[in-house]
Amino acid sequence: LGTYNVAYNFEEKALNEIQSDIFINNSSKTEEVYNNFKKYFDLHYGVCEDHMGFAVWTVKSAKYGDVRINLSDESADFTVENNPGKISIWIYPDKN
Repeated sequence: LGTYNVAYNFEEKALNEIQSDIFINNSSKTEEVYNNFKKYFDLHYGVCEDHMGFAVWTVKSAKYGDVRINLSDESADFTVENNPGKISIWIYPDKN
């Protein structure tokens, strides 16, 4: 399928956010992979909201309050032919 990276960011010795980029070797499969993530999150957290092109879920956490999950297809950021597709997932506490 491809590769991925995950970054865990900490603030004051506690996990503050998780960011993951998923690179799909066959870019024609990017939409399918994106839709599978979206279906999974919709099933577990309810239908997402659209925020400027991002699919966003708000999840209640006893420890962190509202937690946001952002899902986006960032394949358009690649302009070179035959580049992989890219999906990003960002999970963070809503500090508003």
